[in-house]
Amino acid sequence: MEYVLLMLGPLLAHNVMLESGLGLCPVFGATERRCGVMRVTLASAFMLLVAAAAAHVIEALILVPLELDHLRLVAFLLVIGATAPLVCNRLSVPRALVTTNSAVLGVALLALDAAPTLLETLLYAIGAAFGLALVTALIAEHAERLAAAPVPAPFRGAPIVLVTLGITALAFMGFTGVG
Repeated sequence: MEYVLLMLGPLLAHNVMLESGLGLCPVFGATERRCGVMRVTLASAFMLLVAAAAAHVIEALILVPLELDHLRLVAFLLVIGATAPLVCNRLSVPRALVTTNSAVLGVALLALDAAPTLLETLLYAIGAAFGLALVTALIAEHAERLAAAPVPAPFRGAPIVLVTLGITALAFMGFTGVG
């Protein structure tokens, strides 16, 4: 049961996109091409999992034993930079869209605080990846519907996406007691 809650926390109650504002890059592309946005989101979600697992291993086996905790950020950025080409080439996604996605680094850092073991880190990352994909899919669907709606000119594009994100965040706050 504890493992299920560890996945539900970042999926619903503490969604990294809605609570921390991490990984918003693909959402603002949701108004243009939904298929491309979901491909970038899936690449980012997979990178979340890889980066969190690699970060945990590097933290446990290299940084902590050698007392190099202050190099955590640099080490994680190097891991993300090294693994991104593998993921991006397979999914035909521009590398810059995945490596600059703040959710990838953010989840790697948050997972270390939330999950002490590798299994718990992976579960946390899976929940965060599904949460990222869920919110991006919701916003992409809303953006597609809003494109046909009579939205006032000052609210077209990014402003209406931000309003939609705010309302979605309020809806997800109802899950706060879950995780």
